[in-house]
Amino acid sequence: MLMASMFGMFGVPVAAVMLFIGIESIMDPICTAGNVAGNVSSSFILVRMEGKVDESVYKES
Repeated sequence: MLMASMFGMFGVPVAAVMLFIGIESIMDPICTAGNVAGNVSSSFILVRMEGKVDESVYKES
């Protein structure tokens, strides 16, 4: 609620802030999934570029 009162001092309607807070809680897991996918893929690309991937682990199954 501190954020709503701070934005209220600057003329932003409190209802708009509360709407944003409600939507943000829904979108947060989606953003987290995107961040995790980006971290995993960039780490794998880096390891692959350095030649440290044991491809036999992936080819066994």
